[in-house]
Amino acid sequence: MKVLAVAALVAGVLLGCGQKSAQQSELAGVQIIGKDDRVLTDRTDFPFGAVGMLRSQWSKGEWSMCTGVLVGKFIALTNRHCVFDNQNKDAMAKLIQFYPAYRKESAPGYSTVVSIIAPETYAYRNDWAIIRFEEPVGEWFGFMTPDANYQGTGTTRPLLYLLGFSGEFFMKYGGPHLEIGCNIIAERYGILSHDCDMRPGASGSPLFYNDGRLLGLNSHEYRHIQKNNAVAASEFVQAIADANAKYP
Repeated sequence: MKVLAVAALVAGVLLGCGQKSAQQSELAGVQIIGKDDRVLTDRTDFPFGAVGMLRSQWSKGEWSMCTGVLVGKFIALTNRHCVFDNQNKDAMAKLIQFYPAYRKESAPGYSTVVSIIAPETYAYRNDWAIIRFEEPVGEWFGFMTPDANYQGTGTTRPLLYLLGFSGEFFMKYGGPHLEIGCNIIAERYGILSHDCDMRPGASGSPLFYNDGRLLGLNSHEYRHIQKNNAVAASEFVQAIADANAKYP
């Protein structure tokens, strides 16, 4: 797999609220499966504080909202489609900012993305991107560690969490949602199928254990059956290791 490394435009403007791009609406996991099990969370202890809101500005000035998770001192992980518009000649967002540990009425600030590492072309299993900051944000909030050794479901496995910034939930409650105890249904070709609830804006949400192990990155849905999908950690674990070695 070829990996693309690019520099992002740096600018210091504050983010506005709420529009999302057409390509995000198309790709983001949008299903509530059965009862909506999402709850508002204000937790910022580790590993929850490693999850933040990602906002991107596109060529015509519109904004989109996604989710990101810190995976190193200087890097975070999100979906590729949150920072590249694969429906518009793979155009990169012109401004990308990450709000770590953003919670209702509490935002510690944001960091501007200065470069991106991502697969050269889009595919479901390639829907990940590493975003880099000048500041050691992961040192301040902690960062998750990819676990590429997922071995299926079982009663002895820890509770699975998903924390994200679905747009309609954020607009209603002012903060991110947390689901505790959802399930990974299957793993195939680098994709984890799961039943965690989300709406657009939850692209890039981590599926993780309470100890900070990152199993996958929520990315898209199956439109006609009741499951959502995440990129398995096996698809990005080496790229994260390489990035952390380069930016220790």
